[in-house]
Amino acid sequence: MPRGRPRGRGRALAGKAAAKYSPTTSSGRNRSYAKANSTRSLNFRSRQAWDESDDEYDRPDYYTDSSGDFDSDTSITQRNSAAIDFEDEVEDEEIEETSSVASRVPTPGASLYETDESLECPWLEIPAEQLPVLKLPKGSEDLLIEEKYLFDALEVYETCRWYYQAIRLSPFLFEDFCAALSTESQTNLLAEIHIALLKLSLKDDDDEQIILSVQDTNNSFNIMLQLLEPMTYAEVLRQYLESDPQRFPAHVLEAASGNYPFVGIEQRLIVLSWLCDRFFQTNEYRNIMRNEGKLKVDEHCRECGKPGNVLLCDGCEACYHLSCTNLADVPDGKWLCQVCELHKVALISVHGVTDCQIPNYRSLRMPMRFKPLGRDRHGRLYWFMVRRIFVQDDTDGSVHYYSTLPQLYFLLNMLSVNDYEKHLAAVFMDLLPLIEEHMRMTLQITSDYGRSARTRNKTDFYLHADNVMRMGDILAKPLFSQLRESDDERTMVGIGSAKHIEVSKYLLLCKVEELLGFTGNCLKDTFWTAGMQTHEVIMKKEIIETSFRTVSASGDIEKIYSVELGFRLGEGDTLARYVNQYSINEYAKNPIQRAKERDKKKYMSGRFSLMDEGEFEVIRSLCT
Repeated sequence: MPRGRPRGRGRALAGKAAAKYSPTTSSGRNRSYAKANSTRSLNFRSRQAWDESDDEYDRPDYYTDSSGDFDSDTSITQRNSAAIDFEDEVEDEEIEETSSVASRVPTPGASLYETDESLECPWLEIPAEQLPVLKLPKGSEDLLIEEKYLFDALEVYETCRWYYQAIRLSPFLFEDFCAALSTESQTNLLAEIHIALLKLSLKDDDDEQIILSVQDTNNSFNIMLQLLEPMTYAEVLRQYLESDPQRFPAHVLEAASGNYPFVGIEQRLIVLSWLCDRFFQTNEYRNIMRNEGKLKVDEHCRECGKPGNVLLCDGCEACYHLSCTNLADVPDGKWLCQVCELHKVALISVHGVTDCQIPNYRSLRMPMRFKPLGRDRHGRLYWFMVRRIFVQDDTDGSVHYYSTLPQLYFLLNMLSVNDYEKHLAAVFMDLLPLIEEHMRMTLQITSDYGRSARTRNKTDFYLHADNVMRMGDILAKPLFSQLRESDDERTMVGIGSAKHIEVSKYLLLCKVEELLGFTGNCLKDTFWTAGMQTHEVIMKKEIIETSFRTVSASGDIEKIYSVELGFRLGEGDTLARYVNQYSINEYAKNPIQRAKERDKKKYMSGRFSLMDEGEFEVIRSLCT
């Protein structure tokens, strides 16, 4: 799939010799030398962020539909670019309204495929007593937080995932984020999220010339900001909230007070959600909105800090001289700087995070406005996020989620494909290959991360055991592919503006069975059964049922699924190994940023001792 990039964003060497160096890459792009200056950027005054674009190459990097390229992910404007004022107050109000509304990820909006049929509302048109009840099958339990906190956690995670370069936070898995929220101890992942978002708020206040302390104690307050790190961020955050009680909400200060961050999930999510809202109010996000996510490359080499003929990174805004990268010529294909390479090497940034983008899933006018797949007969919303299907019920606040294809099979089997959920079924028919790819990715990541945990604890994987139980139930009944197709009733459903899909329960479930690995009546692909054949699945299912039976109060034998059945993603040691490259790698900052931080530290060192740990000063002895 071609990587969506802004017009004129082809990687090039910026310099004078434009005609001399123009090799053509294997992807068909012309590489050339071009002067890296402000003339390369578009005039954004003539076109606002909410204007639609019909040009494929004008689509911003934030909204690309990459499924495999690392460098097609989120792009940002240059960090030190000055904020451009709006032409009038009306535009300013529209941007502010967009930022505030977009801060909530799961907002009831238009369906992913808007048609007249998608506007049917059986839960409003038919009396409740006449509407058949759609009972959802049992969902997954592989995430480490309760369902009631899932959408608040998704709000924070999706903000950090889509804007990780603007926030300056290395990518991470949603499962690791859930584990960090649920653990009682301090984790580096949770600390880095707080620090990155808090620094953005402080930087925005500094740009707006907001003084957070009285003049006499300004240096005392600045030293706290200078010492912001994983052991002190909670106290800095609390004092930041106390600095302006009228501007900051009281419930956030209450949640951050006391023994924060050693508090419950609810208090942590309150603080993190507010920090994300603050990000959407900053000039950094305004620049993203105004520039439609287009990348403004640096003009100075990250290595030596000098301008000239520089090689542009395909993953971020960094640039380097050829001599500074020890390259003799412009490399063919895509080239990534060392920071992007470190992100690419890390499994979490390549597999399951930045390669899980869904085509047309986000509005071009509202970068954080996600669209649901559709609704069922009771008005429940269906979302496709973090490689899972989420079912959200607004009436009682309940949430079900399905992480694997066998779990999704039972959900689709409950839908009324030809009546109440025909539009939802058509959307699933269209997206099934993509959903299967993402769910397969979840199971593969679990297997990769769980090998060491399985060796230590001698346990199975939760998802493997759950898949065996569900695949055993599927094998116990005749497959839909073996039923008579003549009895099937089919319906043509329009999705999108000019796309129609023929749907029926037979077609939908046969397609799922094919993706599950069934050919005819035999199981050919054993990925979803952890390599077990049909007879092994049936035997394993009987063993699990025998091991996990309980006697109810009435004396009946009941089967249960134990959440402690095996390893779940997030229970390993990945939290302890998380590293934010933007915190430790100097090459993640442009030369101007490094110079500002160096000058600020030098200024504060004249008033406080800010020597690095283990650093000694040689003092000339007074004795001769």
